[in-house]
Amino acid sequence: MEEMRNMIGRRQGESTPKSRPWSGTVDTIKSNNDELVRSVQMIASEADQGLARAMSNQDDLQTRLKEMATELAEVYPIRYLATLA
Repeated sequence: MEEMRNMIGRRQGESTPKSRPWSGTVDTIKSNNDELVRSVQMIASEADQGLARAMSNQDDLQTRLKEMATELAEVYPIRYLATLA
């Protein structure tokens, strides 16, 4: 591996660094991870709340559609609807 780095370095006219330095301290990285975890938890909580509202709305809609179908059946008996078709 070292030989390959040397060959590449000679071709480019410089030596290839063996590794990149870290761009932050352990505390900075941990702080960023904590922020990321909090953000993901917040987004997941908002998604759960949205799904709960959607399920509730779906249940309400289904109930109202059944009520409407019942009312329509009372107003327009099936025999009458068959003559319209």
